[in-house]
Amino acid sequence: MAGPAPSAGSVTGAAPQAPPGPAEQFGLEERTLPKNMLEQIDSRIEGRFDGWSPGSMIKLANGQVWQVTDISSRFYDVDSPKVTIARGTLGAFYLNLEGDNHTVRVKRVQ
Repeated sequence: MAGPAPSAGSVTGAAPQAPPGPAEQFGLEERTLPKNMLEQIDSRIEGRFDGWSPGSMIKLANGQVWQVTDISSRFYDVDSPKVTIARGTLGAFYLNLEGDNHTVRVKRVQ
């Protein structure tokens, strides 16, 4: 008598596949980020905020410090504005003040 037939998805005698190496993953890093990573965070800038210029450090109420990495400048005169920092493409992050449509590219330094 013959044994049970192999299932449609199995391959008899096939060696287990090794996980893809660095060369195979090159360029796909963004696609392999863990699924539980946040797309954005919301916080505020405590106290008076007068804007940014290239290289400015922006401290959030949650303790994070972000540095402006582009060449933009923007002037404000607001108290404790709400901000959103959103993940962009290719590892970029963008800060936006609530109620304003201008964004600035930032990187986290603390």
